[in-house]
This record gives sequence, C-alpha cells and structure tokens, in this order.
Amino acid sequence: IDEIKTEITGPVEVLEGNSAQFQATGGQSYSWSGPNGFSSIDPTISIDNIIPEQAGVYSVIATNSNGCTASTSVNLTVLKILSVSNEKIHETVFPNPVNEILNIEQLKHKGNAIILNQNGAFLLLIPESEMSVNLKDFPSGLYFLWSKNADGKEHMFKFLKE
Repeated sequence: IDEIKTEITGPVEVLEGNSAQFQATGGQSYSWSGPNGFSSIDPTISIDNIIPEQAGVYSVIATNSNGCTASTSVNLTVLKILSVSNEKIHETVFPNPVNEILNIEQLKHKGNAIILNQNGAFLLLIPESEMSVNLKDFPSGLYFLWSKNADGKEHMFKFLKE
C-alpha cells in the first residue's frame, strides 16, 4: 500500500498589507484552493499585500507519482491595522527609530499597551504605569505599539527598531 502525507508550512496570522507564503510538501504535484476562487498548482504559494477578504481556509491536495493523494489545509487570519482618526492623539512614541529605550508619553492613556511584530503577533505587554520600555533584545525591524486612551479609542503606532 502506497501512502502519502502532506504538510503546509507558513504563518497562520498575518498583518494586513503584508505577505504570506505557504509551502506544501509530500507530493509530486499540488492543487491549491482558497477564498475568493484562489487556485494554484505550485508547491509554494505567495499572497502579497494581504487584505481581510483574503482570510480563510487554504487547502492543498498533494499527489505522488503513483497517483495517491493526501490533503491538508490552513486557516489564514488577516489582522486588521487599526485606523487613526483625525482627533489629536495624546500619546507620543519616541525616538523613532529606536536603538534601545522606547519612551511612551501618555497623557490620556488608559490600561496596558502592547507591542506587536510586523506580522501582528503579540510580543510584549507594557503596564500602564510604564513610561519607557527596553527593546535592547529585540531584533531590528518594524513593530507596532497598540494602546487605548481614556475615551476608549484604540491607537496603533508604528516604529522601527535599529
């Protein structure tokens, strides 16, 4: 009996506007399907400039040289970037870019803030009493700081770590 097993590697959560790449293994040929009529026969697929409408289940059927098939799928979540209204924001994040210490000037800050990586994954919780955070051990790259002000409005700040 000829058996085949297939796997998908790639992110399951991606921040809106970024890219996701999935790679299927275990077969000789592949057939992908996904949201909004997505299809491909390549072992590796790439979805660039992701929008929320591209979230959903991506499935692949792998076929080996004897015609045996196996299938698997992954559920891709697209994390939306919060928009900032035209109101004056009473928070400042500096310096930007940052080498080590990121300062947070919080005039109307309420509750904790969080730092996310460029894919939207949670990295660090910043208690509301903190006015600075040490990012020395963070690799260089793009990050986001999310917070909620006293009025309950959410804000997202983008900063670079050198």
